[in-house]
Amino acid sequence: MNRYGRVGEIFLSLLEVAPTEEIRDHLIEFQYGVFEDQKEEEATGEESEVVKAILACKNLAVSKRLAIRNIVDELNLTREAEDKISPRIVGWVTSRLGFRKARMGDAKGSRAIRLDDQLLQRLMQMYDITDPPIPISPSEMTERQNLGPLDTYTSDSSDDLTLKTGYTPLIHVEKIGNTAE
Repeated sequence: MNRYGRVGEIFLSLLEVAPTEEIRDHLIEFQYGVFEDQKEEEATGEESEVVKAILACKNLAVSKRLAIRNIVDELNLTREAEDKISPRIVGWVTSRLGFRKARMGDAKGSRAIRLDDQLLQRLMQMYDITDPPIPISPSEMTERQNLGPLDTYTSDSSDDLTLKTGYTPLIHVEKIGNTAE
């Protein structure tokens, strides 16, 4: 299946009526550039990000069902607050990608998708994902969820400051020498 067939349709007629070989060569170069731009845009788009997130957290699936919340958490892991993606958007994107909706077996019946390995393989090929992300384990997901905003800070003196979040210290700053130089 050629997802970029429209590029060929547009340029075919132009190539047929090109007055010189030089113009024809320029058109072919331009056509290739448009094709590459479309491929790159698709590979970095929302759908591609969601596929990568599904691959990263597919080990968290229960009975071939993967909670939308897990995908959202993976997508938003490194995003700023204003750039976070909502579960609703992720649900729409997974539907566009071809995943069937499902419910988790928990008490709330959380929203989920039904994992389809063949569909995932096609999507990896379509979005040119050659090195899938290393899947995360359930314990890693729990660990990520425990890391919250800055909860406490401690200081033994004005020269030594340790910042903590959740359960483990993240930053330790010590004054070394005279920094007023």
